Amino acid sequence: RGFLKSCGAQSDSCPQFTDALSEYARRHEHATRELQPIEGVHAARLLVVRDHWINVGMGFIPGQVANIVQFAMLTGLYVYFDNYGRYDWQRYFTGYGGIDLRWTAARQAVWATRFHATGVSHPLRIDVFQDTTHRGDEDWEEHLSAALGNLSARWILVDGSATTVNWRRVLDPALRRAVAIQKAAAPSLPPALSPVE
Repeated sequence: RGFLKSCGAQSDSCPQFTDALSEYARRHEHATRELQPIEGVHAARLLVVRDHWINVGMGFIPGQVANIVQFAMLTGLYVYFDNYGRYDWQRYFTGYGGIDLRWTAARQAVWATRFHATGVSHPLRIDVFQDTTHRGDEDWEEHLSAALGNLSARWILVDGSATTVNWRRVLDPALRRAVAIQKAAAPSLPPALSPVE
């Protein structure tokens, strides 16, 4: 579904996707290495997915990461992943064009300093639990979808185990609002990939 939103349904090819991913990688690298993101700190939004991917294999992870990265490309979000499990998939794979989505202590310190200067002292934390003694799947999904579409949620941390961010239930409902937020915050900087209506 994310591919259809990014590329349309006319064919199974997407010639603009490679260029869009390269552009997102360039902006992401700039935001990671330079003093501030291209659009400025006040317009930047950040999503960190912290997970240990328990009980899932390599066949599961790429689709989940791809959904989130496509959403980030469409909305201008900066996304990072913090994998704290025994098998760290980020040690063995890098993104297209060398994009590095690893959330490190140094990157956390940089973004925390940036956000602190704009009045954001900590991330909006959404906890995902695997057992049924805590919040259920639908509850955290609704919270994440609402946060992604909320202008005041500038720094979002999703913390859980085997976090499945479903395109249809979580990302698509937030997409229109998240795109509008990005356009209003940085009108001269279109997202790397424009959604197909």
